[in-house]
Amino acid sequence: MQLKHPESPTPNGLLTKVLALDHGLTQYSGSVDLATLRCVLSEATPHFGSVVMNYGMARHFNSLLELPLIVQCFGAPFTHYKFTVCGVSQAIDLGAVGISVQVDFDLEEEQLSQQLSSVSRIIGEAHQNKLPVMFMVSVPKEKNSANLMQQIRFCYELGADVIKTWLPDESVVSEETKQQIHDKLVKYPPVVMAGGEQSSKIVERAKFARCLGLSGYCIGRNVYQSDNPAKVAIAMEEIWKDKI
Repeated sequence: MQLKHPESPTPNGLLTKVLALDHGLTQYSGSVDLATLRCVLSEATPHFGSVVMNYGMARHFNSLLELPLIVQCFGAPFTHYKFTVCGVSQAIDLGAVGISVQVDFDLEEEQLSQQLSSVSRIIGEAHQNKLPVMFMVSVPKEKNSANLMQQIRFCYELGADVIKTWLPDESVVSEETKQQIHDKLVKYPPVVMAGGEQSSKIVERAKFARCLGLSGYCIGRNVYQSDNPAKVAIAMEEIWKDKI
C-alpha cells in the first residue's frame, strides 16, 4: 500500500490517527517489553490508521502488523543529537506507506544546519518514491504559541506532509490566540498532537488540540502504558470523529 504524494486525500486517518511505537530508541525508559507490544497492537489496531516504528522493531513485527507502517528514518535516543537511523530504501523494503523524521529547532546554529541538511536529503528521497513524511518536532525550551506556529511553518517550508507537535500550556493561551492558531492551521498540512508522557489528562489535552485546529494525534505511551489501551484509543477517536 502506498499513499500518493502528497495532494491525495489521506485515507482512514493514515497520517492523523497514528500509534507511536518508536519509544524503545527515543525514550527507552518509556518503552515496554515486546510481549506487551503484541497485546497493544492487537487491542489498538482497530482504532488507529497507522503505526510508526523504528526499523528493527518494524522488521520484528512486520508479519504481524495489520496497520499501515510508518518507519522512523531520522532520530536518536533522548538527549542525543539526531542522525539517520534508517534509509528510505529500507523503509520501502518493509512496505512502509510513509516515513518520519525527528527535528529539534532548539539546536545551536551549526548543529541545526547539519540536522536539517540530513533531513532535507531524506525528504527528497522519500518524495521521489511517493512516500509522505511526518515531522516529529522536539519539545522546545519555550513552549509558547508563537514558537509553536514558527516551528510548524519551518516544517512546512522543509516539505512536511504531516507535523507531529507539542502543545502550549492551555492556561496561558487566550481565546483570541486559540482562534488565530486555528485559522492559520487550516492553511498547513495536517498537524497532529504528540501524546507525551502518560497522563490522566490526555483526553483534555486532545480536546484542547482539536480546539486549536489540529487534525489528529500521534500517541504511544498514553496507549501502551494504559491499563486499557483500547479505551484511550476510542476516546481519542471520539474527539476527532467528524474530522478523520
